[in-house]
Amino acid sequence: MRNAACLLTICLIVPCLARAQAQPVTFSITGDIPYSSSEIPTLRRQILDHNRYSPSEFLVHVGDFKNGTSACTESVYQEIATLLQGFAVPTFVLPGDNEWNDCASPSQAWTYWKRYFDSYESHFCHTLPVEHQDARHENFAFVDKGVLFIGINIVGGAVQSSSEWTTRLGQDAAWVEQQFSARKGEVRAAVVMGHAGPGSSQHQPFFTRFRTASAAFGKPVMYIHGDGHSWKDDRPWSEPNLRRVQVNLGVEEDPLQVTVSMDPTNPFQLRRKPWAGSPAIFNMPPCVIAGDDGTVTLPAPLALQGSSADDGDPAPAHLSPLWSQVSGPGMAQFADPQALGTNVSFNLPGLYVLRLTVSDGALQTSDDLQVDVKGVVASSVLSIANAAIQEGDSGTKTLAFDVTLAGATGKSVSVKYRTLAGTATSGGDFASSKGTLKFSGTTTSQQVLVTINGDTQIEPDETFVVELYSASGGTIGKSRGDGMILNDDGGGASPVVTFRAVHDASVESTNMATNYGSETSLRVRSSGSPEYRSYFKFTLAGLTGNVTNAKLRLYVVDEDVNAGSVYPVANTLRASTMDWTQSVLSWNNAPDIAAPALAALGAVKVKTWVELDVTAAVGGNGTYSFAIKSVDAHSVYFSSSEGSQPPELVVTTAPVMMMAARIEPDAPDSAEAAPAHASFEITRRPANPSPGAMLLEFAAPHAGTVQLDVYDVRGSRVRRLTMYTAGSGGHITWDGRDAEGRVVSSGIYIYDVTFETHRQRGKIVLRR
Repeated sequence: MRNAACLLTICLIVPCLARAQAQPVTFSITGDIPYSSSEIPTLRRQILDHNRYSPSEFLVHVGDFKNGTSACTESVYQEIATLLQGFAVPTFVLPGDNEWNDCASPSQAWTYWKRYFDSYESHFCHTLPVEHQDARHENFAFVDKGVLFIGINIVGGAVQSSSEWTTRLGQDAAWVEQQFSARKGEVRAAVVMGHAGPGSSQHQPFFTRFRTASAAFGKPVMYIHGDGHSWKDDRPWSEPNLRRVQVNLGVEEDPLQVTVSMDPTNPFQLRRKPWAGSPAIFNMPPCVIAGDDGTVTLPAPLALQGSSADDGDPAPAHLSPLWSQVSGPGMAQFADPQALGTNVSFNLPGLYVLRLTVSDGALQTSDDLQVDVKGVVASSVLSIANAAIQEGDSGTKTLAFDVTLAGATGKSVSVKYRTLAGTATSGGDFASSKGTLKFSGTTTSQQVLVTINGDTQIEPDETFVVELYSASGGTIGKSRGDGMILNDDGGGASPVVTFRAVHDASVESTNMATNYGSETSLRVRSSGSPEYRSYFKFTLAGLTGNVTNAKLRLYVVDEDVNAGSVYPVANTLRASTMDWTQSVLSWNNAPDIAAPALAALGAVKVKTWVELDVTAAVGGNGTYSFAIKSVDAHSVYFSSSEGSQPPELVVTTAPVMMMAARIEPDAPDSAEAAPAHASFEITRRPANPSPGAMLLEFAAPHAGTVQLDVYDVRGSRVRRLTMYTAGSGGHITWDGRDAEGRVVSSGIYIYDVTFETHRQRGKIVLRR
């Protein structure tokens, strides 16, 4: 399961949409190096510099890694193949005439080339979706971030066999034509790479067809090659969308850096000598591949073999792998969770998702794989679930942890439990507890009850653990239940609640009355015939406070380069007051899709979760329906509620809060003395949420200094303001700026107002 999910150490984990179209892509090109042993030190230096400074995602060597007069011995191919594996990014090698058709024995030279360089990119850790031509396996193609890349075997030098030459050029042209035709609707530009360029009549059969195919393709195309030993950047053809680049000798110039931007007419940005001057170190995130999905039968373990690679930054290079369990009905136990290759055992059958995360000390990347565990439980297995609760301002609450028994044999089972402090303290935040749970021959569930103490202290969410141990009559699967005490006084993390779809179904334009509500997948396709759309319905209950974020999460079971956009739709059938359900929905009665899209997906990868921001359509408790449609001719499939990974709506809420502000004394209305106040009081207006500033009025018992502090949710002070009041009162009006006069962002803030021994705190949701 490849998801290339990347994480900065200062950021939240954000699943990256792999190969998303709406992004530039940068790569490197080199060629005609090394021509002798004296050039190898230069190539070694270029490899080290590329790893240290280049932002390129991959590199292509366009041929000629030896001169035309030296012997074509196998050791040359082996040495260069080993040397080029020093690049940290996936590297592709195209044939050149010096190492093939200009050799004394072209057939023997081609045997060596195929042995060491065919599918050369397979030596590197990467997730590029590379295809190879059946007729000529050295020809390759892939799409990266909306750009089509094609490599072909077109060489200069001598024509050893006219029939072979003609056949090969025809196969090259057919490969380009096939890729242009198949990918035209999903890419914005194309890059074609080979060793030889135009200008020679012996290559004309290819370039004639190439020009025709490029004209029909209609989008920007760049042809990059070597062989000429000098720099060229021109347009030798009349087709306006065609551009040619000939790279310089590799020993004279570092690899060319090419960025394909989002410019629809001239996207190709070239950077020669990209590391000249004082370049900044560019740290690429580690490449991580968890491995292929697997199947295992209990009680046998499964061998995991992950792989990882990095560019060596930050120095000194050190990669830290870690296996973890994402989901599953039981417990996955890793023999060594910090080893790329290890064994994992399971205690219950079912579908598990495992994650391999690798960090280079500054960036980290994760990749998932899925394991189908088959068989039956050999003995009774006890597991405890996680639990969470709102803290409360006073008194106590009870937090219940569910303990379940799987594989009951009819015999009694018992297990001991105890609480363990974490960031939540025993005796302060919760009452410590220990005891024994007993299961009869037919009992399959019990609860551990923990008392939670309420308070009004502003603090982060806090956690503790309930641990199962010393089982009798059975074994322990998941031994630790994480308890979370959700802060409701400000400063803590916002509560997050996940809802599963209550209804979901696809509809099809050519079978307009057919219902697909029982299918295990949801299909989206809107260009061509038939057209498919998918609908989702969620019922939200139990939310408190304001919804600050809502994300529709979908699991991809078949990928595409354009997965469509999400729209809010009615909860009822078209032209009806009847609620739609997955058992009655069809193309004929599905709600209309008319509102502007809430969010869009670009390319999506199989076996990954994707998220769509639907916050604008979710206001709190209630029922919400969404639909996804696309403009792409290819289909994308998501797991339905009947599938292995049902659709989810993840909702984040924040308590209603008040807002602090700049303090100003009220101007006296007249010479009449203001009435005295027995205590210090604050009144807020207007109500939350606030689009900007907010007014707080105060009344003071006598003259004195009022101090206002504004904090963000991490506890960092945003603003401090003080004023002297002669008594009576004044008002506070914060303009929503920090101490430097900068406008603060939307979010949750805490104010703290003090007057001598009097103190009042509050919270505000600021929305701009």
